[in-house]
Amino acid sequence: MTVAVIGFSVRVVAACVGRPGLALVELSVVEQRYRAVLAVLAGATVTEVAAQLGVSRQTVSEWKSRYEASGLAGLPGPSVLRLHL
Repeated sequence: MTVAVIGFSVRVVAACVGRPGLALVELSVVEQRYRAVLAVLAGATVTEVAAQLGVSRQTVSEWKSRYEASGLAGLPGPSVLRLHL
């Protein structure tokens, strides 16, 4: 199995046994956020991780705070724009 990392967009490229060709699997939003948090916890700066993902430092800090408070359950976050009527 080969793991190709381009910036922080991660795709796992696995050769199918007995079949020619490749299978591409995109990581879910929660998996990407989890990996970002792990990178920060492992010593990468919030600024570095945010730049790799193309998000703000505040966003990465928020993911880290939510992970520390609630574990993986805190990472999904809001997925839709909320309108206040």
